[in-house]
Amino acid sequence: MAYSATVRDPICTYGGLTYAYSHESVRFWRPTDVINGGLVCVASVFGNGRNTQRSVNGLAIVMVWTSVTNEGAHGLGFPDYQSKWIPLRSGKRGQALVNVTHGLGETPLLVDVQVKSPNATNEDFIFTGMGGLPRDDDIPEPFGGVIYYYNDVNITASAPHSRHGFAIYTENGTYFTGPNSQQEDSVIVRFRAWRTGSLPTPDFKNMSFPVRARSNDSSELYVETGHGLDGYPALVLVRAQLTDGELPGYMSDSVGTLFLVLFIINQKVMDP
Repeated sequence: MAYSATVRDPICTYGGLTYAYSHESVRFWRPTDVINGGLVCVASVFGNGRNTQRSVNGLAIVMVWTSVTNEGAHGLGFPDYQSKWIPLRSGKRGQALVNVTHGLGETPLLVDVQVKSPNATNEDFIFTGMGGLPRDDDIPEPFGGVIYYYNDVNITASAPHSRHGFAIYTENGTYFTGPNSQQEDSVIVRFRAWRTGSLPTPDFKNMSFPVRARSNDSSELYVETGHGLDGYPALVLVRAQLTDGELPGYMSDSVGTLFLVLFIINQKVMDP
């Protein structure tokens, strides 16, 4: 056997600000610069290489809405569906997936999958589920996160079941810097969903963008549209409706930056 490594992306290899919250505070983990991480990472392998960017400095802006309308505060409103807390365990195929029926009779406009740590070092802190896979589990490096997808009937959450993946993974080391490092398999999850009519009508909405990964058509790899609001929106929701594969019709919520590690260290290959 010999060892080789793929080439790093010339812009950045991964990025994103990880956060968790409790009833008292919000805590953050930021990418390090050791392997070309960025607070914002738009790598050259995305969007046909248009508007690539790696940013290491920025401001963390925290906005919080209550679940009720209090005096002097504008609440989001209670969800139309809220599940109980359900056990979920990474590393075990039979326990790494949870599916619930929301009963709303429509595809929710807003879905929130809460992932709570029942153990130290982030006990009772809630991490937010993601709409996409953090990275390829063939890379022999630890990673974490719970992904989810949904349609007009179900919401499904899935944790990694490979030996490198965890339901919660935080680090103060190679890839990220922050408090309370944790590799956690056993978590509890809660599903929340809001109907379209329970939220304010969007000031801008467009559902006609065709998007395709690995397309030879650059217009399907990079999409940009004006929203016409003449200012920064307070809330932006971008989601992909799947049209092929094993989950046609399901929705997957997009993330605002790249969480993937785009290279492999010490990958074993056969000698020629």
